[in-house]
Amino acid sequence: MTAVVDLIQDAMFAAQIIGQDQTADAGDIQLSLRRLNRMLGTWANERSMMYVVSEDTFTMSPTVGQYLTSLLAGGRPTAILGGRTRLPGSGSGPLDYPFQMIDVNAWNRITYKPVPAIPSQCWYNPSMPDGLMNFYPTPYTSFTCFVDCQRPLTGALTLTTNVLLPEGYEAAIVAALAVDLAPSFGSKVTEGMMADRTHTRAVLRRINYKPQEMTLPSPRDSRRSGYLYLANTPF
Repeated sequence: MTAVVDLIQDAMFAAQIIGQDQTADAGDIQLSLRRLNRMLGTWANERSMMYVVSEDTFTMSPTVGQYLTSLLAGGRPTAILGGRTRLPGSGSGPLDYPFQMIDVNAWNRITYKPVPAIPSQCWYNPSMPDGLMNFYPTPYTSFTCFVDCQRPLTGALTLTTNVLLPEGYEAAIVAALAVDLAPSFGSKVTEGMMADRTHTRAVLRRINYKPQEMTLPSPRDSRRSGYLYLANTPF
């Protein structure tokens, strides 16, 4: 995960607005944040998806191992990256026990699932309309469960927002924001900055590109018009 303020400061450094050991003032940071949100708004139209990671909680019941994502304040996540269960402590404070995320194959290899203990594994089934969290072992008492939820970014970013960036996105954001910010702060947009922005954006476009398919008349029907088409041929 990366903090938005770090992306902004890296972009300002790339644009030679601040030095490596300098921190931009609050007003410049806020201006850069507004520019970042506008830039990402245009990216959304290109299906360059970004994600945020937030922590949600719910209460686990004794011997119950399955929980719907409707229990989470933020609703259904696209993925659960990890989490922990908390048992109220005595004297020294609460005790946290992390659990490991596993896939469906590992889940199916567990022969007997209703074992009451401290949950140590979780398989998340992103079903619709609610996802299903499956825990093993089942909790032996009431735990508070904390889950790290990945969801598509919606709304404007704040300086404290932590974003989960797919491979290549961080470099593209920093490079593009540097080019966007430089003129506003009296910095020169160099050829190297432009080349970096072009290259990193091209990488994202390749990642997000999905070939479309066209269904055309079958060869049998097409012979009537004198042409031969291949059905379901990508273009």
